[in-house]
Amino acid sequence: MAWPGLLLASALLLPFLGRAHTIDDVTFLLQAQHALHDPLHPTAFEVVSDGQRARLSSMLVTGPLMAWLLVPCAMAGGSEAVAHLLQWLLVGVTIIATVRISARLGLGSGATRAAGLLVAGCPAVIGMATTSMSDVPAMAFTALGMERFLAWTDDRRPAQAMAVTLALACASLSRSHALAMPLVAALALLLRPAPACGRGAWVAAVTLVASWLLAAAVVLVTADPATAHGTILDAIREREPVHRVRLNLAGFGVHWLAAVPLALPWLWARARHIVRDVGCWLVFVAACAFLLGGADLRMHVPLAVATALAFVALADVILDAARRGDRVQWMLGVWLLPALVALPYVQLPCKFLLVSVPAAALLTAKLLEREDARVATAVAGAVIAAGAALGVLIVLADAEFADAGRLAARRSIAPRVQAGEHVRFYGAWGAQWYAMQAGADVAANGDPAPARGDILVASVGTPGTLPGNDLALEPLEELAVTSHFGQAMSMKEGAGFYSNWYGYLPWTWRNGLIERIVVWRVH
Repeated sequence: MAWPGLLLASALLLPFLGRAHTIDDVTFLLQAQHALHDPLHPTAFEVVSDGQRARLSSMLVTGPLMAWLLVPCAMAGGSEAVAHLLQWLLVGVTIIATVRISARLGLGSGATRAAGLLVAGCPAVIGMATTSMSDVPAMAFTALGMERFLAWTDDRRPAQAMAVTLALACASLSRSHALAMPLVAALALLLRPAPACGRGAWVAAVTLVASWLLAAAVVLVTADPATAHGTILDAIREREPVHRVRLNLAGFGVHWLAAVPLALPWLWARARHIVRDVGCWLVFVAACAFLLGGADLRMHVPLAVATALAFVALADVILDAARRGDRVQWMLGVWLLPALVALPYVQLPCKFLLVSVPAAALLTAKLLEREDARVATAVAGAVIAAGAALGVLIVLADAEFADAGRLAARRSIAPRVQAGEHVRFYGAWGAQWYAMQAGADVAANGDPAPARGDILVASVGTPGTLPGNDLALEPLEELAVTSHFGQAMSMKEGAGFYSNWYGYLPWTWRNGLIERIVVWRVH
């Protein structure tokens, strides 16, 4: 049943194996490099992030799993193909686990195939599977853990319980908000009444709590030994700007429209019921008031209305499950919510929803079999096709942006470093990774002023510091890149695939200048 989804994922992802590293890939790649000689402390080193120099352990709020998974990539010199093959394999694990969950929940063959295709064609999955970030591993281990937990409720084999503990711990060590998944798994006990009492319930509780304990033990063991507070929990406490809760909650609703397309098929199938439901109207009015009631949300009326409808769809998933006593839908509905743990964080991009993609796919697939609210096969096919197309456009747009940093490193940095010149790089993200690999030093605020004869390379399209205005600079060359496939990160156009701080949309069709890299010599 999984092969259609696996074929679709392969067709969408394998052509992009060589695309350039992007955005936060640099963080995980540097961790993997450090893990080659200090595997137990992959955050125990200094980095420059957005122009600030600091210990990575004081900034990173994810566990060490991705650093370890990327060790083969680091051994291969940071090979893009090795990193992206890993992500492709993990997407395959997600598809297989989702299909197996579908079968265990009693869905028919058509709906089960659709569930796998919906995972493969999810725009957020396609976009993140061509990066080196930790969201795809979080999704894969979450799906695997849930599938193994449902298997344990059927068979009660010790090996299944151990697999649950390991998989859910790995999910938590990939993305911190996956710590909520054992609570979702606990709800799955309602699907299997037999072990929900007596010894079975105790075994289930021990299994799920053990995943938390295992994750906590790994966090403590891998803490930065050079600092008094070097765990990810300390980093989380330091990066909680509560004033962004409103922005993040708005983003959470927007993401279910296109990045993870659940709201549209749900509203299509449930429209007749929703318009007669007073509770859904109350949710809609409250959501509109929230989304339009503050200038800080930067949301225009059409998007606010669409987002309010997305909140209606999420509410209806839970309300409908409660009214019909549908335990499966109730569990899947709660599975949509772990990203809300990140509301106080600096951002809540669509990638945080990846742990919930299997649940969204299963909820949509279930609509193919419902008598009272059915989605036609053609509609489900349209959702998959449109999602796949959007995902490819996101990758094409971001690849065009990321490749500028790789090109500049090869053309403007590496030859000068090889000629014995000192090159200082100003910028961040994927461009920073390639600049460092080419031999440049990364500049940060507060660094000593460049010396005469130094080469300065600045990436204007990425965050970070810039050379001081008091320097006498001789322009040497400039690389300006204009997009041809739209944009995935543009504050001007409201597109923020990797950060809802840039905008709510995962992609915009409007083209424009996406990167400008300038090279100077200090006089």
